[in-house]
Amino acid sequence: EMREDLDVDPEENSAEFMGILIKALAKLKKIPETIKAIMERLEPELKQILKRSTTQIADHAYQRGENLAQDNQPR
Repeated sequence: EMREDLDVDPEENSAEFMGILIKALAKLKKIPETIKAIMERLEPELKQILKRSTTQIADHAYQRGENLAQDNQPR
């Protein structure tokens, strides 16, 4: 039997935390609904991550380009 230690940060042992969550979902008979929800949300969330990452990279490249242009100006 798995018992949750409430004094431990779940992010310190994510495998144990996931095990607790999965066992809880199984006891509640919610695994099929959970899998469906994950599948529905996965693609849009990944697209959002890609969009944000692309924007950050483009912004960083633009700023670097401005800095390089300023550095190469005649003095």
